[in-house]
Amino acid sequence: MLEGLDKVDWQSIMTAHGPIEKIPEWLEQLASPEKRARSRALELLIEVAAHQGCDYPVTPFIVPFLIQHLQKDEVRIKAHILTLLYNIGSIEKTGSDNKFSSFFDYHNLEQQIKHDNHWTKTFGEAPMVSYHKTHLAAAEGLEIYLNLIETNPYLKVRIEATYLLRGFPEYAKEFVPRLIPLILKEENPTLKANLLLTLADVAEPDPTYFELLEPLLSQKEKRKVRITAAYAQTCLLKEKTSDRATALLLSAIRKSPDILKGHHYRYPSLGIGEVAPALCNLEESKYPVISEALWEGLNNGKSWHSLSILVPLFYLTFRNPFPSSDINLDELTELQWLILDYVATESHLWNSFHEYKTRRLLNYYNLPSHPEELHQLLNQS
Repeated sequence: MLEGLDKVDWQSIMTAHGPIEKIPEWLEQLASPEKRARSRALELLIEVAAHQGCDYPVTPFIVPFLIQHLQKDEVRIKAHILTLLYNIGSIEKTGSDNKFSSFFDYHNLEQQIKHDNHWTKTFGEAPMVSYHKTHLAAAEGLEIYLNLIETNPYLKVRIEATYLLRGFPEYAKEFVPRLIPLILKEENPTLKANLLLTLADVAEPDPTYFELLEPLLSQKEKRKVRITAAYAQTCLLKEKTSDRATALLLSAIRKSPDILKGHHYRYPSLGIGEVAPALCNLEESKYPVISEALWEGLNNGKSWHSLSILVPLFYLTFRNPFPSSDINLDELTELQWLILDYVATESHLWNSFHEYKTRRLLNYYNLPSHPEELHQLLNQS
């Protein structure tokens, strides 16, 4: 039996579907030798503790038992448990360097307050309270996650444990030193690339990472390792990113906005939405060539990538908002004019899903925030 399982008053704790007394049974069944039994138990736990991607009062209570399972040799679904822990217990890096997150924040504050009040009335505590408790509970397993990366024989388990570490950036100083030797000795390119992405996501910028990352751009490395090492440079070296790393990323962007695309998002995946903002960390002298590559990628890519490219592209080409809506078109560069014409012309930017974000971007730069008005402005030239 899982240690402490019988000491929790499960019947008094709210789940997504009210108190449920069978949770201990489902937690135990995660270790079942029968695939159907353990798979069903996992599905039920996700349904009551992580329904629709939310945390509930019960969620932090199940975390210690999930961590216990990770230490048992007989448990066969460790990778799935690690995925669940990431989904319920991770946070994004606080104080993120991404300059552009505000353009994508389209939550209405008034509606959010109503949602939180309804949630508190239904489940007994605010959603962020459950979330914070779950995160702290999941952080208790950091040593176990690291041990899995270092010693587990199964690649999928090691990859999921590596990915999970991205959810605990505030503990990075404790575990990053253990990632470095793992990166240096790892022979599997998929795991090596994931280790590099985790390092890029959680570590603080430091020019000494050059000695680790630059050799990984060598042709003897697999493409996924070279790409992730180059991306890690933009995050950790910033203005000191090498010309070699920059050229590698720009070449990849020109070919496809799906810079790295695996059959599963952990194996590994790296898209224009991550790379384009990171390229804005580079020195200004590189902005023109970066802008040209993003423009080429914008025209070669699919419509759902457009805003991920346009937001950093606006930053690189316009830099600052216009002083007012009275814009002198003669002062626009050819690329600036092409970008505005693209925004005015591409209908997908004005559909119900993208319109708010498109308007927000244009408003920030004091540009007309309606396609017809933008067309009128451009036709004055």
